[in-house]
Amino acid sequence: MAELILVGTVHGDPQGYQRAWKCLECWRPSLITVEISPFSLRYRQRHGPAWRRQFQRASSQLPPGARQHLALRRIEAQLAWPFEAQAAQDYAQQHNIGWRAIDSGRLSRSQLRRYHSELLTPKNFHNLLLTEDGDWGQYISTEYRQAHLALGHPKRFAFPCRYLWTSPSMLRRDRIMARRLRALAQVASPVVHLGGWTHLLTGTGLTTLAQHLADLKPQRWLLDQF
Repeated sequence: MAELILVGTVHGDPQGYQRAWKCLECWRPSLITVEISPFSLRYRQRHGPAWRRQFQRASSQLPPGARQHLALRRIEAQLAWPFEAQAAQDYAQQHNIGWRAIDSGRLSRSQLRRYHSELLTPKNFHNLLLTEDGDWGQYISTEYRQAHLALGHPKRFAFPCRYLWTSPSMLRRDRIMARRLRALAQVASPVVHLGGWTHLLTGTGLTTLAQHLADLKPQRWLLDQF
């Protein structure tokens, strides 16, 4: 049986690249997969500079210090090139192995096209400043703590998980990614997959990526363990 390692990340983790590199050095994979679609990579490469300029213009209209608000920091993280993809690409190039973007582009096609008209507007930024604030580093740490709790005690996390996964597109994405991972695991081993930690959940009554692949007995890790 192929060795399959599913590594759960918190998107936007400022230490994510270094952690991902340590993870890959630990497992020495023959192939790396990432929870991102080829469409998203192309679209981000094409529109990323314009997004960042629009972010700068919109945030310049805010009160001093407002850019440090947690909601604005989260938007900056959304605009950044995903560390999972960058680490996979760099590691694969250095070690002469392959990497694949295996997510479906269906969701990103609708979401990314709304960045210019909805996400990155002064009106949206002013509304976001009315939401609860917090420390960015603490937010990332809290996400990882929640991930550890959810993976260790899935029944306690069943209700929040159902709330997170109300969209049929989320379950469809995991079905597609699982099919692609299964096919790749037949020709390469070990395979390391980097993706959001909620896709690693099992025992919640929902068919997540990890649940789809349960017969392959994948190892499940969280990125902050590296």
